[in-house]
Amino acid sequence: MDYVPARLLCTWQVTAVDVSSVALDFAAKNAARNGVTERITFAQHDLATSFPKGSFDLVTASFLHSPQDWPRSEVLARAAAAVAPNGHLLITEHGSRAPWSWSPENTHFPTAEDSLAGMRLALQDWHKLCLCKIARDASGPEGQTARVEDNVIFLQRRG
Repeated sequence: MDYVPARLLCTWQVTAVDVSSVALDFAAKNAARNGVTERITFAQHDLATSFPKGSFDLVTASFLHSPQDWPRSEVLARAAAAVAPNGHLLITEHGSRAPWSWSPENTHFPTAEDSLAGMRLALQDWHKLCLCKIARDASGPEGQTARVEDNVIFLQRRG
């Protein structure tokens, strides 16, 4: 198979959201380097207080954890509400603590089932494609490695 640059395969229009202007600037520079700037809208939101308007074919939330008291379940429920009919919701989250983590050793990580229940979705409106825990090898800031677990919640809204 011939190599085709990713930018030629990409037909998605993306809304990239973060609370940090630094993260959004970094992402914008990466988009520019890869020639996909015209396909991405960058929006700064504190998801506890504001959320992008519209509906989306794919909504992702990756490792959306905070050491502060933060309405995570409500934010994930808003993310689910933004999924268009026949669209997908993909959530990846920490399922265990890495040894170099800033979180206390006794931190409780929810299971995928716990997180799904916390969103209080009308489950008859969704296909559960994956509700699972996966193990992976992670690398720490000083080159250390550890086996960690992540949860995956992958749903499709019924049309």
